[in-house]
Amino acid sequence: MPATQIKDILKTVRHFHEHVRDLFNNAAEDLKETGKEDRHLLGRTEALLRYLARHEEHFAEVVEEYERQGKTAVLDTWMQFADQGDEVSAVLESHALEPGLSIEEIVRRALEFDGAMVALYRQLATETSAQSVQEFFADLIKLEESKSHQYSLAALDG
Repeated sequence: MPATQIKDILKTVRHFHEHVRDLFNNAAEDLKETGKEDRHLLGRTEALLRYLARHEEHFAEVVEEYERQGKTAVLDTWMQFADQGDEVSAVLESHALEPGLSIEEIVRRALEFDGAMVALYRQLATETSAQSVQEFFADLIKLEESKSHQYSLAALDG
Protein backbone atom coordinates (compact mmCIF):
# COMPACT_ATOMS: atom_id res chain seq x y z
CA MET A 1 0.00 0.00 0.00
CA PRO A 2 1.58 3.32 -1.01
CA ALA A 3 2.26 6.04 1.52
CA THR A 4 0.85 9.54 1.02
CA GLN A 5 1.32 12.77 2.91
CA ILE A 6 -1.60 14.38 4.74
CA LYS A 7 -1.37 17.40 2.41
CA ASP A 8 -2.05 15.10 -0.56
CA ILE A 9 -4.95 13.46 1.25
CA LEU A 10 -6.34 16.96 1.86
CA LYS A 11 -6.18 17.71 -1.84
CA THR A 12 -8.20 14.57 -2.51
CA VAL A 13 -10.74 15.53 0.17
CA ARG A 14 -11.03 19.04 -1.30
CA HIS A 15 -11.60 17.57 -4.77
CA PHE A 16 -14.37 15.30 -3.43
CA HIS A 17 -16.15 18.32 -1.94
CA GLU A 18 -15.67 20.39 -5.09
CA HIS A 19 -17.14 17.54 -7.11
CA VAL A 20 -20.22 17.37 -4.86
CA ARG A 21 -20.56 21.17 -5.07
CA ASP A 22 -20.58 20.87 -8.86
CA LEU A 23 -23.20 18.10 -8.72
CA PHE A 24 -25.51 20.33 -6.66
CA ASN A 25 -24.96 23.36 -8.89
CA ASN A 26 -25.53 21.32 -12.06
CA ALA A 27 -28.69 19.77 -10.62
CA ALA A 28 -29.98 23.24 -9.75
CA GLU A 29 -29.30 24.44 -13.31
CA ASP A 30 -30.98 21.35 -14.79
CA LEU A 31 -33.98 21.95 -12.55
CA LYS A 32 -34.33 25.54 -13.77
CA GLU A 33 -34.17 24.42 -17.39
CA THR A 34 -36.53 21.44 -17.23
CA GLY A 35 -39.19 22.13 -14.63
CA LYS A 36 -42.24 24.28 -14.82
CA GLU A 37 -44.95 22.17 -13.16
CA ASP A 38 -44.85 23.21 -9.50
CA ARG A 39 -43.04 26.55 -9.18
CA HIS A 40 -43.04 26.52 -5.35
CA LEU A 41 -41.55 23.03 -5.10
CA LEU A 42 -39.05 23.74 -7.87
CA GLY A 43 -38.00 26.99 -6.22
CA ARG A 44 -37.56 25.28 -2.87
CA THR A 45 -35.61 22.41 -4.40
CA GLU A 46 -33.37 24.78 -6.35
CA ALA A 47 -32.77 26.85 -3.20
CA LEU A 48 -31.82 23.69 -1.28
CA LEU A 49 -29.43 22.60 -4.03
CA ARG A 50 -27.76 26.03 -4.04
CA TYR A 51 -27.55 25.92 -0.23
CA LEU A 52 -25.91 22.49 -0.33
CA ALA A 53 -23.51 23.67 -3.04
CA ARG A 54 -22.50 26.68 -0.93
CA HIS A 55 -21.79 24.43 2.05
CA GLU A 56 -19.67 22.09 -0.04
CA GLU A 57 -17.80 25.10 -1.43
CA HIS A 58 -17.23 26.40 2.11
CA PHE A 59 -15.95 23.02 3.26
CA ALA A 60 -13.56 22.86 0.30
CA GLU A 61 -12.35 26.37 1.18
CA VAL A 62 -11.78 25.36 4.82
CA VAL A 63 -9.69 22.41 3.68
CA GLU A 64 -7.78 24.60 1.24
CA GLU A 65 -7.11 27.17 3.98
CA TYR A 66 -5.79 24.41 6.23
CA GLU A 67 -3.54 23.33 3.38
CA ARG A 68 -2.13 26.86 3.17
CA GLN A 69 -1.90 27.61 6.88
CA GLY A 70 -1.72 24.17 8.44
CA LYS A 71 0.99 22.92 10.68
CA THR A 72 3.82 21.57 8.59
CA ALA A 73 4.27 18.68 11.00
CA VAL A 74 0.71 17.50 10.33
CA LEU A 75 0.70 18.21 6.59
CA ASP A 76 4.02 16.46 6.02
CA THR A 77 3.01 13.34 7.95
CA TRP A 78 3.09 10.20 5.84
CA MET A 79 0.22 7.69 6.01
CA GLN A 80 -0.86 4.57 4.21
CA PHE A 81 -3.60 5.72 1.84
CA ALA A 82 -4.59 3.40 -0.95
CA ASP A 83 -8.23 2.43 -1.12
CA GLN A 84 -9.80 4.56 1.60
CA GLY A 85 -11.25 6.95 -0.95
CA ASP A 86 -13.02 4.15 -2.82
CA GLU A 87 -16.09 4.27 -0.56
CA VAL A 88 -16.43 8.02 -1.16
CA SER A 89 -15.97 7.55 -4.90
CA ALA A 90 -18.60 4.79 -4.93
CA VAL A 91 -21.08 7.06 -3.13
CA LEU A 92 -20.41 9.84 -5.64
CA GLU A 93 -20.81 7.53 -8.64
CA SER A 94 -24.00 5.88 -7.41
CA HIS A 95 -25.70 9.10 -6.37
CA ALA A 96 -25.95 11.30 -9.40
CA LEU A 97 -28.51 14.03 -8.88
CA GLU A 98 -30.93 13.46 -11.70
CA PRO A 99 -33.91 15.78 -12.26
CA GLY A 100 -37.07 15.00 -10.34
CA LEU A 101 -35.51 13.99 -7.03
CA SER A 102 -37.44 14.93 -3.93
CA ILE A 103 -35.93 17.25 -1.37
CA GLU A 104 -35.70 14.32 1.01
CA GLU A 105 -33.77 12.24 -1.55
CA ILE A 106 -31.35 15.10 -2.26
CA VAL A 107 -30.64 15.51 1.45
CA ARG A 108 -30.34 11.74 1.91
CA ARG A 109 -27.69 11.61 -0.80
CA ALA A 110 -25.83 14.58 0.71
CA LEU A 111 -25.89 12.88 4.10
CA GLU A 112 -24.59 9.62 2.61
CA PHE A 113 -21.67 11.52 1.10
CA ASP A 114 -20.95 13.16 4.46
CA GLY A 115 -21.19 9.76 6.15
CA ALA A 116 -18.65 8.32 3.72
CA MET A 117 -16.31 11.24 4.42
CA VAL A 118 -16.67 10.77 8.19
CA ALA A 119 -15.91 7.05 7.80
CA LEU A 120 -12.81 7.96 5.79
CA TYR A 121 -11.61 10.43 8.45
CA ARG A 122 -12.27 7.94 11.26
CA GLN A 123 -10.32 5.25 9.44
CA LEU A 124 -7.40 7.59 8.81
CA ALA A 125 -7.42 8.76 12.44
CA THR A 126 -7.17 5.19 13.68
CA GLU A 127 -4.27 4.44 11.35
CA THR A 128 -1.90 6.95 12.91
CA SER A 129 -0.32 7.19 16.31
CA ALA A 130 0.45 10.90 15.93
CA GLN A 131 -1.80 12.83 18.30
CA SER A 132 -1.76 15.98 16.13
CA VAL A 133 -2.94 14.01 13.08
CA GLN A 134 -5.68 12.31 15.10
CA GLU A 135 -6.83 15.74 16.29
CA PHE A 136 -6.79 17.04 12.72
CA PHE A 137 -9.08 14.24 11.52
CA ALA A 138 -11.30 14.71 14.59
CA ASP A 139 -11.71 18.36 13.56
CA LEU A 140 -12.71 17.30 10.05
CA ILE A 141 -15.24 14.86 11.52
CA LYS A 142 -16.77 17.67 13.59
CA LEU A 143 -17.02 19.89 10.50
CA GLU A 144 -18.72 17.13 8.48
CA GLU A 145 -21.13 16.28 11.29
CA SER A 146 -22.02 19.95 11.74
CA LYS A 147 -22.65 20.26 8.00
CA SER A 148 -24.84 17.14 8.07
CA HIS A 149 -26.88 18.60 10.91
CA GLN A 150 -27.35 21.83 8.93
CA TYR A 151 -28.48 19.83 5.88
CA SER A 152 -31.10 18.04 7.92
CA LEU A 153 -32.39 21.33 9.30
CA ALA A 154 -32.47 22.87 5.80
CA ALA A 155 -34.62 19.97 4.57
CA LEU A 156 -37.09 20.55 7.39
CA ASP A 157 -37.19 24.30 6.82
CA GLY A 158 -39.72 25.65 4.40
